[in-house]
Amino acid sequence: MLAEYNPQVFDQLNRFSIAKKRLAEERKHLLEIGRVICKFNLERLIGVCLLHKHFQLLNEECLVEKTTQDGTFHINPFAKDFEQAIVPYTWKAIKAQDSQGHNWYPVEFISETSVDGLDVLPMQNQQFLNEVADRLDELGLTEVFGLSLLHRAIDERSDSIYVEVTDKAARTLTISMFPKHEIDERFTQTLWYFAPSEKEDIKVECAGFCSLQKSIEFVTVAEDIKVECAGLCKGVSN
Repeated sequence: MLAEYNPQVFDQLNRFSIAKKRLAEERKHLLEIGRVICKFNLERLIGVCLLHKHFQLLNEECLVEKTTQDGTFHINPFAKDFEQAIVPYTWKAIKAQDSQGHNWYPVEFISETSVDGLDVLPMQNQQFLNEVADRLDELGLTEVFGLSLLHRAIDERSDSIYVEVTDKAARTLTISMFPKHEIDERFTQTLWYFAPSEKEDIKVECAGFCSLQKSIEFVTVAEDIKVECAGLCKGVSN
């Protein structure tokens, strides 16, 4: 089930340097999570994100994304009760202490003024949430991968891709488009989306990158499924 924001959940996220190592070990399992998303026909609405943090938050803070007029996205800490309405767009599954199920905790938010009718209804599908959480739990990946709404436009034909740059001193994440041909070892895939494949299964595509580790190449893990990236992150290594 969906849970309220808990700052301890964000505090317990892996540092980026650890998250990168886990991704190198576990990226092959993206296909299995993607199959659950496609089973519920949610592949254009929900993707998989690499759970990580670049800096600490205070107990009363949460990360909120805003969009500027030039199309750049800025993510900064704000007090949870700050004046603008916000909605969650990324979640982490944690096993519930009083049952066999899982709770999905939001870890990042977006200002309602930055999106036009963001559809959070797919995250209210309890059967879907249960199946994804159970699969992540079976694979031991609840600390590695979470779910994310695909609220930024994705153009598969574009020569650019989303890149997140971190300013630790300012505690700011800036997301903007970056030429794909300039992606190198400084970048790590952090967001993936899924789509039906010509071979009747699914393909997984990257939607975002982050920081100092190369991970831009499209990875074909099985003949019937393709994994691609839709964004990256560039900045400090932790």
